[in-house]
Order: sequence, then structure tokens, then C-alpha cells
Amino acid sequence: MKARTPVIRVARGANHPFRIGRGGFNDLVVLDAGVSWNHAAVWVEQGELVVEDLGSLNGTWLGEARATPFARAGGSELLRLGLSEPICVAAVEPPPGVHLIVLREGSTLATPWDGRPLDLSTLADGARGALQSDETGLSLCDDGAVDPIQVGEIFDAGLVAFRVLPAPDRSATALVAADPLERTRLVVHKSRHAVEVHLVDPGTGAARAFRGDIPAALLNVLARRLVADAARNLPRSEQGWTANDLAIREVWGKPTWTLPNNLNVTVHRLRRDLEASGFSPHLIERRRGWIRLALAPENVEGD
Repeated sequence: MKARTPVIRVARGANHPFRIGRGGFNDLVVLDAGVSWNHAAVWVEQGELVVEDLGSLNGTWLGEARATPFARAGGSELLRLGLSEPICVAAVEPPPGVHLIVLREGSTLATPWDGRPLDLSTLADGARGALQSDETGLSLCDDGAVDPIQVGEIFDAGLVAFRVLPAPDRSATALVAADPLERTRLVVHKSRHAVEVHLVDPGTGAARAFRGDIPAALLNVLARRLVADAARNLPRSEQGWTANDLAIREVWGKPTWTLPNNLNVTVHRLRRDLEASGFSPHLIERRRGWIRLALAPENVEGD
């Protein structure tokens, strides 16, 4: 099944351009070797879309027009950065009352949500169910079943995973998640007798070190898998997922059936520790039978 073309909706009257590139400081990060670190900027001017190429190596096209350095179009058009897959950009009115965004896992593009019922099948092929919000909180409704969800929690809707996050507090914009997991850095140091793992969030100054214990070993295992999958050029949504059985064997060195609850207990305590240290507890992601580290692979360093 062909994937949907990603859409960026740029608000009219936004007070700064929407920047796209491979660098982590951009509004939209495109992890493609043909995309420059600081590739292009998009904004709306007098009702028209304007794209500026910011000195990229492989060029920027808006429709059939190459940005040299500027290109203009009407209300919507396909944007291509070098040889990367095209992105649809569209000028829209700023949505009133938006306080949440819905983010498809593995993507940086998000959809604003004002709390009214939202059919997730309109956001991605293979997605199923509807999000709703009321006085009791957020929930996912699917075929009569209603499951509560939390802001920041990863949840499966059919074949696609999503998260609901607070909307960025800015008037520019497009629908892009300002996710702290994308900026958190992890550094592994190995010595003869122990593994040390250091976590730092440059945005908030949060820092935490794990030394020679089970959490350090688990973080090291998950970090290695994330970096290895990125080197194999797996899609971002598939990078880092480690089978529970494999994680248990690598951390404890014993078959799964001898340690039925150790992984669950370790993850629970690790998430609690991360949250107390100023990090998102969702840095450790889980799905049935699988676990991964929710970091950008380029932010993982070490031995």
C-alpha cells in the first residue's frame, strides 16, 4: 500500500518561517543524506506560499519551479528537497482553540486537535479508531471499546502507533511536535567492570547517570540496537525495537522463563527515575513483546 504524502500546513500570519533540514534545530527534521543540515524555509506572504533555499547542496523545488533562492505558489503545492520524497505544503488559517497535537510514531509531522472526535484513519493508512476528549480525559474508541490514554503515551490504533502531545506554544506554524525525546542525548562509557550511561537534555538542563546497575545495562542494550538499526537504514518507526526475550538475555544472561517479571519491574522503576530527574518517562517505549529507546539515533554516543 502506498504511503500518504506528508503534509505541512503553514499558518497565515505566522511570525517566523518554518525551517526544514537535517539538523535537529529545524522545525521539521528530515533524516535523508541528500537533505542539507539547514535546507529550506517556508512561509505565507500575501496569500501565497514562499519557499527559500538556504544554500542547500542538492536544491529545493516547489512544484516544477526551483527555488533560486525563492519560489512561490498558490495555496498548496508539492515541495521536494534534493532527491527526497515530496512533501505537500499548504497555507491555512491558524486553527482556533488548538491545545493538543496528534503525532504518528516515527514521524515529526503532527495534526492539531481541538478535542472533538478525530477519526485516526484519516491520518494514516492502516490506522483505526477515533480519539475523543471529555471531562474524564482522553480516550481511544474502536469498535465499541473505549481505552483511556494519557498525554505523551504511545498507543496503537490499528496498525499505526500515535501519541498525543501538548501543542507547541508558538504562532508559526505548522503541525510539528516539539518533542524533548528528539533532543535528549545519551552517552555510554564502558570500563573493565561496569557500564555507565549518561542522559542529558540540553533544552532543560536535566541530567542523570546510571552506573554499573541493571538500568545502565538495559539502556546500553537498547542504545546499541537503536544505532545498529539506524546504520542499516531502517525506517525511523522501526529503529531500536528489541524483543523482550533478547533484552532479558543480554541484561541478565538467563532464559526468559527464569525472570518473568524482572524486565517489567526494571522498566517501571527506570521510568519513575527518569521522570523524577526531569526526563520524559516515555523515553522507554514498549509494545507487546518489544521494547526500545525513544531517542534520535544521532544523539547516542559512546564506546
